[in-house]
Amino acid sequence: MESKFIKTILFLATISAAIFAGIQTLSSAGLFSLKQIQYDFIAINSSDEVTGKLSDVIISIKDAESVIQIKNPVFIDILIENTGNVDVPKIDFDGNIKFTFIDSKPLRVQQVSNHADSLITSPEISDNNVIIPPLLLNSGDSFVIRVLLDGTPTKIKPHFRFLGMDAKFGIMPEKNKFNRIDYSSIFMVIIAFAMIGRLTSILFLNVELHRRDILLSLLTVYTLGILLAKQTGHLSSFDTSTEIMFLFLPTIITCLSSWLISNNKTSLAHNEPVKQDT
Repeated sequence: MESKFIKTILFLATISAAIFAGIQTLSSAGLFSLKQIQYDFIAINSSDEVTGKLSDVIISIKDAESVIQIKNPVFIDILIENTGNVDVPKIDFDGNIKFTFIDSKPLRVQQVSNHADSLITSPEISDNNVIIPPLLLNSGDSFVIRVLLDGTPTKIKPHFRFLGMDAKFGIMPEKNKFNRIDYSSIFMVIIAFAMIGRLTSILFLNVELHRRDILLSLLTVYTLGILLAKQTGHLSSFDTSTEIMFLFLPTIITCLSSWLISNNKTSLAHNEPVKQDT
C-alpha cells in the first residue's frame, strides 16, 4: 500500500511539473500564444554625468510663465516593448501605462525612439506620474520615452493591466540570460516527460521501483520548479546567493526532518522490550 502511494505521488508531482513548465517554456518559444508587454530602464543619467560636478553649470527649463532651475537633473530612458507573440490593440488596455516616481518629480517627458514610424505616443505628466495613453502595440513593437526629473527617485512603480495578459507588467530579463533559461527549460521538459514514461510503467505495468527513480523524479520536479519560478519572474527581485539559499532551504529542512523522524522510529524500535515465550 505504501509503495503504491509513493509511486502515485511521484507520478502526479512529475506530470504536474512537466505540464506547467512545458506550457511556460513553449509559450516563451512562441509555440503558444503569449500576450505580454514588458519594460526596461535602458539609460539613467544623473547630474554628475551631465554637469561634471561643476558648480557654475546650471540646467533650467522654461515653464509657461517662468524659468525653473533644476538642482539635480536626472534623465531616465524607459523602453516599453510587446515581447509576446500576440498583438495588443488599445481597446484591450485597462487604463493608461503609468510610472510613479517616488521622492522625485518628473518635469518633462517625450518619446525619443520607436520601432515603427507609425508608433507615436503622447506621454504626459500628472503629479509624480508619467502616463502613456492606450495605443496599438503589435508583437515586437517598442518605443522609448525620456523623463527629466529633479532628483533621483528612490523607487519607480509601474502600473499597467490589459485584457488577457499572460504575465504581469514587469521588467525585461537579460536577453542572454533568458535564452540560457529557455534552452535548459526545453531540455528539462524533455527529461520530465521521459520520467513520466518511466513512472507510468512503474505505476501501471508493475515495473520495479528503484531508488534512482525516486531521486531522478524529485530532482526533475525540483529543477522544473526553479526554472518555472525564474521564467515567471518570481525570483527576479533576489540576488544569486539569496536565490540559492531560498531554493535549497526547503530541501535541507525536509531532508533533515525525515532523517530525524526515521532515526527516532529506529531508536524506539530498538528500545522496545523483547517478549519472551513462557
